[in-house]
Amino acid sequence: MADELRILKGRIGEDRKYIPELHVPRHALVKEVEELYGSASTGLLLVGQSGAGKTCELCWIAEWLLQSDKPVLFFSGVALEKDILDAIAKEFLWTFSGSDGPIEIVNRMESFGGDGVLTIIVAAIDEWTFGARSNHLASLLRAAETRKIQVILSCRRPTVGRWTA
Repeated sequence: MADELRILKGRIGEDRKYIPELHVPRHALVKEVEELYGSASTGLLLVGQSGAGKTCELCWIAEWLLQSDKPVLFFSGVALEKDILDAIAKEFLWTFSGSDGPIEIVNRMESFGGDGVLTIIVAAIDEWTFGARSNHLASLLRAAETRKIQVILSCRRPTVGRWTA
C-alpha cells in the first residue's frame, strides 16, 4: 500500500497528484464510503472527468481508513501490470513472505481485518492496460460479495460505457 501511495503523494511544490496539505475532503464521498460499509454493496465506483480529483480523493480515503485502523490496499491502474489478484498477492508476499496463491492470500488478508472489512482501492482503472481487466474486476467484486471485502474504484466517465455488457 505504501509504495503505490508514495508514487502519487507529494508536498507543496512537487509535481504529484496527491498533496495532503492542499487536500479538502469531499464530505459527500466520505459519507458514501461510510454507507458502503453498512450496506450489502460490495463496491463503489467513483466516476468523473480527467483532472477532477478522483485519484487524490482515493489517496485521502486510503489514509483516512488506515488512520481508523482499517486494512487497506491501494493500487493505481497505471501501475498494474496484469491481474489484480496477482498484484494483491505480490503486495502481501512482500510484507509477509510465503508461497500462497492469490486466492489463498485474499482469504488470509480478509482474516487480518478481524471483524472489520478489508478495503481494496484501485484508482484509474481506465489506465490499467491489462486486456482482461474487466473480467478480473468482475471476479474480484463477485468474491467480495461473500467476504468482508469492499472495493472502491475510479475511472473517467467515457470508460464506463465500454465496460458494461
